[in-house]
Amino acid sequence: GGAAAFDEKLKHGVAFVVDITERKRVEAELRARQELLDLAQKAARAVAFDWYIGARERENRWSPELEAMYGLEPGTFDGTFQSWKKLLHPDDWPEAKLALKRAHESGDIAAEYRVTHNDGSVHWLNARASFLSEPGEPGFIVGVVVDDTARQQSEELRLHSVRLEAENRQIQEANRLKS
Repeated sequence: GGAAAFDEKLKHGVAFVVDITERKRVEAELRARQELLDLAQKAARAVAFDWYIGARERENRWSPELEAMYGLEPGTFDGTFQSWKKLLHPDDWPEAKLALKRAHESGDIAAEYRVTHNDGSVHWLNARASFLSEPGEPGFIVGVVVDDTARQQSEELRLHSVRLEAENRQIQEANRLKS
C-alpha cells in the first residue's frame, strides 16, 4: 500500500506509492494453479502430502481431503507415525513397514494398503512418495496417495468371475462325462 503524511501548518507533504500489480498477478496465478491442482487431485481421487519423520512429526498437518481418505473427520489426525500406523489394516502393516525400510535405502516409496473407515468399509490406498533427508536431520516424505478402492474391487470381481467360469467348465465337463 501507500502512505502519506501531511502537516496542516506546512504547505508540503510526503507521500509514497507502491505498485502491487506484480504481486496481485502472482497471487492470481498461484490461486489458478491451486484450483487446477485441486481439480486434478479430485478427478484422480488423489491427495498430495508431506510428512516429517522423527523429531518434527508433531508439525504434520493433514488436509481435510487426506483425513477423509483415511476415514477421519477433518482436524482429528494428530500427525504422528503411531497414529498413522493404527489406521492401516493390521494384515498390511508388514508390507508397509518393508516399503518404509526400502525408502530409507532408495529414497522411493511405493506402498499399497487398506484402511477401515468408521462405517466398516474397507478402502485401498496406493501411496507413491520420495523420502528426503539430509545427514543428521530427521527425514521428510513428499508424495501422493490415491484411493484405489474402485480398481481393487473391479479386480476382485474379475478374479471371482474367472473362478466361476472355471468351475462352470468343470461342472459342464463332469456332466458331459456322465452322459
